[in-house]
Amino acid sequence: MKPLNILLLGDASNYHNALATGFKRLGHTVTVVSDGSHWLHTRRDIDSTRRPGLLGGLIFWLKLLARRRRLFRGYDLVAISSAQPVELRPERQRSLINYLRRHNRVLVKSALGTDTFLIDECLAPDSRLAYSEYRVNGLPTPFALEREEVTRRWLADPLRAYCRHVAATTHGSVTALYEYQLSESRALGPDRVFYGGIPIDFDSLPPCKPAETRPGHQLKIFIGYTPERLLEKGAHLLLEAARRVVERHPDRCTLVEATHLPYADFVQLMSQCDIILDQSYSYTPATTALLAMAMGKVVFTGGEEDYYRFIDEETMHPIVNVIPDVDTITATLEQLVLNPGMMEQLAADGPRFVARHNDCTVVASRYIEAYNRLKEP
Repeated sequence: MKPLNILLLGDASNYHNALATGFKRLGHTVTVVSDGSHWLHTRRDIDSTRRPGLLGGLIFWLKLLARRRRLFRGYDLVAISSAQPVELRPERQRSLINYLRRHNRVLVKSALGTDTFLIDECLAPDSRLAYSEYRVNGLPTPFALEREEVTRRWLADPLRAYCRHVAATTHGSVTALYEYQLSESRALGPDRVFYGGIPIDFDSLPPCKPAETRPGHQLKIFIGYTPERLLEKGAHLLLEAARRVVERHPDRCTLVEATHLPYADFVQLMSQCDIILDQSYSYTPATTALLAMAMGKVVFTGGEEDYYRFIDEETMHPIVNVIPDVDTITATLEQLVLNPGMMEQLAADGPRFVARHNDCTVVASRYIEAYNRLKEP
């Protein structure tokens, strides 16, 4: 097929930037417009950072209006980051998304963040997710209780109507995770939802050694989090487990904590560690986990059998699957610290697994497949 002209609007955790790399390697032309995921400072071609406050929002909106004919039309494929690709009120984002649909060939949502549909899935009695950041064993999580007002707004009519409008206006959704595949399929139906996965650019990773598995080596246990989101990903359970194990075995392991680091610094620090603790509420590995696996690290995150079946992976199961229970996490982590040889196969399988399922060209190819299915004659 002839090369496509592609716009990626918005970003989260370097997703669209890595996806752009995959598209370019396949011969397509790509423009990334984003705010760099705030403090992560990820790469973009055009910066969409807005100033804070009402005045900042108004100035930002007027700039978008003035530049939209040049920036936002004439593409073969446009992908927006979740339902809110820019920092504006829903009614203004609605106008922007309408414009994108009218003036481009195919418009899709990269489903990679919280919205009404994801919360609906997590709370649905018939959901395939036995646990999530909102419910564990049928009970609200600490995160759900802390963010009750935010959750209520997502489920109330204004934001629900907005998410439905995005779903009706886009041609379809390409999902980053198994969880989003479930939520988008429930909302849109399976014919308009395509699994993409999270793109990983191997060439951007720093040189590093795989996880050290020899006896006597002091293992470095890494956890990266933002304090204000500690409960959202279940990182508080992982952090508590790690502190317990380090306190019991200070000669065998040490804990490295990273908060609010730019993306490049975050990855560099992670490359120097052996065991990476990511999430305890997820069914599947997200960006941090996949980056770590690509570097040959041992990862604690979601790796449920439902996920492996979904991606049709029968032989490589390199993830240390985490359930949201601090005692279970502690016992599993302690076992690895005391028996580092158990890490060898996990560390070896990680890069092969990511190359097979999440290399940025693999994910970009899935977007092209979705484009070919969704484009109008």
